[in-house]
Amino acid sequence: MKSQILEVAQEAALLGAGIHRQYYMQDYSVSVKSADHDRVTEADVAAEKSIIEYIRRFYPDHNFICEEGDYVRTESPFTWIIDPLDGTINYLKSIPHFAVSIGVEKNGVLLAGVVYDTMKDEMFYAEKDKGAFLNDMQIHVSSVGSLSDALVYTGFYYNRGKEMRETLSQIEGFFADGVLAVRRSGSAAVDLCWVACGRGDGFWEHQLSVWDFAGALCILQESGAKCTDYSGDPLPLQGSSLIVSNGNIHDEMMDVISRTSL
Repeated sequence: MKSQILEVAQEAALLGAGIHRQYYMQDYSVSVKSADHDRVTEADVAAEKSIIEYIRRFYPDHNFICEEGDYVRTESPFTWIIDPLDGTINYLKSIPHFAVSIGVEKNGVLLAGVVYDTMKDEMFYAEKDKGAFLNDMQIHVSSVGSLSDALVYTGFYYNRGKEMRETLSQIEGFFADGVLAVRRSGSAAVDLCWVACGRGDGFWEHQLSVWDFAGALCILQESGAKCTDYSGDPLPLQGSSLIVSNGNIHDEMMDVISRTSL
């Protein structure tokens, strides 16, 4: 039986996705954030507003950490970590690959996670100690045992200096070590869920904000994935480097990344 928190998270994600569809391939405003290639659309902002308004109907005193807005902290031990539109550049270019990501934590422990892939109508979700699911079918990581049989995902941090060169060096390192394939889809939240359900076997990225991975992290943990930072430590609920895998190829991934870091 699903908790109320999970049910509210799922409904909020569906509302956010409704905003995605409303603006998709229409005329909408676009702004620049931290750098020229870091964009935010009218749909990002409207989706976040819709999501938070819905959650506050049930939990008016809870905290929020979101990509597009700053929210005053309360005394509540609960925090909702939200990316209202993960894959903004895809959205901007009318590429139908983007998602809503919602994670809920209490005192630093993830209780629930939802990632809803809008255009594929795929709802990934999990609750602590209750398993991970895709549209009500339980999911697990793959059983792939080596890089030679593995498909791994990555992403590029907004900084296009050393961090970009390092990621390109790591991609070269994975190919040199015989990886089956490397993919970059433009939505970290979806990539991570694809590792959780066996559509890929690993993911790494130099730096992700917590709203990029909090929803997926609960799903990954419940699917049997191994999730660490570049040092091999458990992922914190804050911006971090990420290495995520089915567990079997984690050491190989860490070796490639450590050898190719600049």
